[in-house]
Amino acid sequence: MKSNSCIKQTLSIFLIVISIFFSVFCKNLLAANIVDKIHLTLQQQESISLIKNAIRSATIGPAQISLLDEATLQLPDNFLFIPKKEAAGFEKAIGNVANDPELVGVIISQNDNLRWYLQIDFINAGYVKEDDAKNFDINDLLNTIKKMTTEENNLRISKGVAPIYVTGWIQPPTYNFTDHQLTLSINVNEDNDKVANYTTYLFGKDGFFRINLVTPETFITNDKQYSTLIQNSIHFNKGKLYTDYVKNTDRTAEFGLTALITGVIAKKLGILTIIGLFFAKTWKMMLLIFFIFFTKIKKIFKIVFHVR
Repeated sequence: MKSNSCIKQTLSIFLIVISIFFSVFCKNLLAANIVDKIHLTLQQQESISLIKNAIRSATIGPAQISLLDEATLQLPDNFLFIPKKEAAGFEKAIGNVANDPELVGVIISQNDNLRWYLQIDFINAGYVKEDDAKNFDINDLLNTIKKMTTEENNLRISKGVAPIYVTGWIQPPTYNFTDHQLTLSINVNEDNDKVANYTTYLFGKDGFFRINLVTPETFITNDKQYSTLIQNSIHFNKGKLYTDYVKNTDRTAEFGLTALITGVIAKKLGILTIIGLFFAKTWKMMLLIFFIFFTKIKKIFKIVFHVR
């Protein structure tokens, strides 16, 4: 009997010790979670607000959207177009430069959980000659881009943003002489995460649109279809086509295609980051919740009140 009593007492003491341990552990864990949530809220609340405003301002496709006075975008179904002001806020929220004067808008999809986005810029540089398109030296172009991106990493680091490294072509530069379009794709490594920048240039008389798709490298094969879809949905206005250029009358750009690739693209690579690499997974999910919620609300308003 005494033996059984001792066993019971020992077991009771053991259970009490375990109970105290788990009580303290759970309280510490709870406290850590609360502190972490407060820290995240203070650090990221502006980003959440900017994303929320961007979604609220978005036009849901199908819709016709004017791109300055240069072209018209036939926005496809289930795509969202965020206008310039709110798009700048969106860019700021995901860690990009927010005051880019060339920015026209940002496009996202209702169906892909913010995995990718498209940035549309217009560079009013004048008519860009296509003479050097047949003589691209892709190795020299890549080395120049790598050098310029490395130099820009000093700026990224000073702003607390991780440096990026260009590792190679996903698609070397190709120029379509019929449609006057340049397409290329570069592989970028940021914090050991590989990001694809798939860029298309649409040339007109006054300058060019730059459509930049930013997505994880593992999804580029699938996601580049969205860039192609938007590219084919942009139509220059009458009098703004590449073929409307009049020599000695219209303005000519001070650079050709080679200088465009090595100069402008390398600069842009230094400020374009993928959404998923900037936010922790928790915040990505929170942004996704905002995305779904406000998109659904906008769709209801569109149906019921016949607004855009």
